[in-house]
Amino acid sequence: MRKIEYEIKEIVGEAYLNCGNEIRPWDEIDNTLSLEEDLDFDEIDIMEIAIEIETKYSITMPDEDIKKWKTVGDVVICAKKLVEPVIQPELFG
Repeated sequence: MRKIEYEIKEIVGEAYLNCGNEIRPWDEIDNTLSLEEDLDFDEIDIMEIAIEIETKYSITMPDEDIKKWKTVGDVVICAKKLVEPVIQPELFG
């Protein structure tokens, strides 16, 4: 698993823990888990995840993209799409 995916899943896991749930190891945070049904996140929780990702990577996530998030995989795909162009120059430049 790539580092970005791991870090995104850590953020999701922390959000799950902050909602008063039991600790869920990052490797149990599967891309197929539904944010609302499996993890019991509401819109505020999802926005907090987006803000955490934006802060960590110094990016801006479009609201339209965030509203499309249904699964952990959706979060990972969206974040990687925005983060990888930012970090690639640092790795190869």
